[in-house]
Amino acid sequence: MKPSTLQLQHYHFTSLSIAVAEGFDLSKMESGESPYPPIEPKDLKVEIRAGEPESDGSELFVVGVAVAYEPPAQSGFPYEFSAAVEGVFTLDATEEGQDREKIVVVNGAGMLMGAIREQLLTLSARHRFGPMLLPTLDLRQLAPEQKTEAPAKTKAKRKAAKPAKKSKT
Repeated sequence: MKPSTLQLQHYHFTSLSIAVAEGFDLSKMESGESPYPPIEPKDLKVEIRAGEPESDGSELFVVGVAVAYEPPAQSGFPYEFSAAVEGVFTLDATEEGQDREKIVVVNGAGMLMGAIREQLLTLSARHRFGPMLLPTLDLRQLAPEQKTEAPAKTKAKRKAAKPAKKSKT
């Protein structure tokens, strides 16, 4: 086994919220064979941002993933939630061209979705209506080879963080 060309160096949550959905009616809660209430992936609001710091020779990339869900009125789903996480990745310099962006966006976002999924599962396990598990998403449509961009993808170049200058007042 060998290490991946994409390495997660660090990630942190910028926001995380879970609450019982307003107007939730326990009698309408859907039950099935799974211990988790079902979520339709199409109902999730997912935003993915990717960029790299502007510096010569940098192999650092920043990927951000935000997920939100508000169940429809009178839904059988007990929670509304939102989470946002940012990750810093390094990519082996041997990766070139468009494959670089594909590796960073698709694989980086997938890793961060796993972190969100696990955090929401952990938090909801201590809530009144039990644990929820986000569905696994296929993020391959984010790959840059496609002629039309997926609406969930926004690409922004990021500058390396610099200390703020003090203003003279």
